Amino acid sequence: ELQKFSEKQLIELTQFIFNRCFLIVVSVSTADLDSAYRIFSVLNNRGLNLSYPDIVNAEMINAIPLEQQDEYTTKWEEVETLLGGQAFEDLFSYLRAIFSRQRARKGLIEEFRDHVYPRNPPICTPQEFIDHMLVRYAHALNNIVKMNYQSSPLSKSIADEINGMFKWLNQLDRSNWIPPALYYFVLHERQPEQILHFLTDLERLVVSFMICRVPPYKRFDRYYNLLDAIHRKQDLFVPHSPLQLTHRECQETLRVLNGDIYSLHYVCRYILLRLDRKLAESVAVYNYETVSTEHVLPQRPMSNSEWFRCFPTREMRDRYVNKLGNLVLLSKGKNLRAENFDFREKKIKYFTTQDGISPFALTTQVLQYKEWTPASIEQRQNMLLGKLKELWRL
Repeated sequence: ELQKFSEKQLIELTQFIFNRCFLIVVSVSTADLDSAYRIFSVLNNRGLNLSYPDIVNAEMINAIPLEQQDEYTTKWEEVETLLGGQAFEDLFSYLRAIFSRQRARKGLIEEFRDHVYPRNPPICTPQEFIDHMLVRYAHALNNIVKMNYQSSPLSKSIADEINGMFKWLNQLDRSNWIPPALYYFVLHERQPEQILHFLTDLERLVVSFMICRVPPYKRFDRYYNLLDAIHRKQDLFVPHSPLQLTHRECQETLRVLNGDIYSLHYVCRYILLRLDRKLAESVAVYNYETVSTEHVLPQRPMSNSEWFRCFPTREMRDRYVNKLGNLVLLSKGKNLRAENFDFREKKIKYFTTQDGISPFALTTQVLQYKEWTPASIEQRQNMLLGKLKELWRL
């Protein structure tokens, strides 16, 4: 950019830097790097944020012979660019979880030194860490978050299913499932069938946690137990494995699914989308800008509507309105006026597109009913629960 400046502009820029720019150095003593990082983050409210990877990078690159520093700086920057700033920083937290397999007891830098890259005694050189751990795990994480795993041409259909599972998992649980998935993926990167088997069971576990609202500390402990089982090369597909749901967990999941599922908000939408894919017998995932959850029996029907004839009491309406069997998906936003239409009008004007069809198999089911009664909801409820039992082996 400076090459485009005239001589006068260069002189003015130099004068501005010399007269108007100041370098301020603040020295603060701390007990350790984690404390220094926290203090720096508070004081540094104008400059670029300092990340944990920056600290690790400075230590490692300085420990590499001078003639190799440019090469390994480039490798580091390439994987950082591949993932992007936040995902790259997250990678270091995931590595801490994978190699400690326990809840954090110290700051990230200390934990990283204790479990991921111990120096006393050193388990590898900085070059080996970058070549064999950082690059490998970064590419695996890239496959997970960008859902772009590729295998041999013979296994393309399995690769598509794996990417489909990544897409489902990326909608769940604030990424707490990523360390076990990342660890297993790296250890079995040339075994796509094993990866798919693992991800299928992992999604089942994560979904059950979300449906049953399992407290965070219990979820974390289960994930750390799973990491430990992966590390010990235990069979993850036997009933007592931490990857598998217990009989009690299956029963609790079914109990919640048979209740007021709409109150689970975004988990409800996820369940309906998974059901839709199951009914359509497809691994494809729709990419509509808007996907909304709608009730067939309205939440607030008009007192002079047919809904009051089919569901005459408040108790009956409350019993059925938020059930799985009363919910559909729409590829558009809610219409407060249309949602109170009588059933026949609602099917024609609200549940279908201009072509008279619905893009969702879940909604197409409802279009086949001539009337909507408690018996209709019960029938559909039982059928959908059966599909979920089959999908998640409940």
